[in-house]
Amino acid sequence: MSASSVPPFSTAPVVVSVFTKPEYVTGHSSPVEVTNLMGIGGDWIKRVIPVTPDNGQLVGFGRAVSDFGLTASIYDVMVFPALQGRGIGRMIVQKIVRDIYDIAALCSGKERLFFRACGFGDDILGSTTMMYTRNSSYCIDEKTISVGRKQLLVPLQETS
Repeated sequence: MSASSVPPFSTAPVVVSVFTKPEYVTGHSSPVEVTNLMGIGGDWIKRVIPVTPDNGQLVGFGRAVSDFGLTASIYDVMVFPALQGRGIGRMIVQKIVRDIYDIAALCSGKERLFFRACGFGDDILGSTTMMYTRNSSYCIDEKTISVGRKQLLVPLQETS
């Protein structure tokens, strides 16, 4: 398998795509024809040719978007159903978060278990968003307060 992505997250949205040889995807309808590779080496040559978008089948992708300053969110992580549970989705998430500091994933149910396994945790406000951060910004000495329809995270005031 191979993965490709666009430029660093701080300057552009991130899209990660994963490709594999079509014959490795269960349910692929037509056999791969590689008549030009049959000769010296035969099947062995097919096995060592790198997988690219031109000769492979898309089996997974992920997409994240940022406002280039304050927030970033993962919107999609999809893997071909027959290949789920093999670490492809985790590889996609790892590639997305490798150059960023904080990112959120809006998810529920089964997705929460997946993102937790990828290193995400519940956000401080207890919403349906899960957060990934390279450092722990959560502190016991913080509380949330309501300001209109928003929740703010503020430090506790010390009493003398």
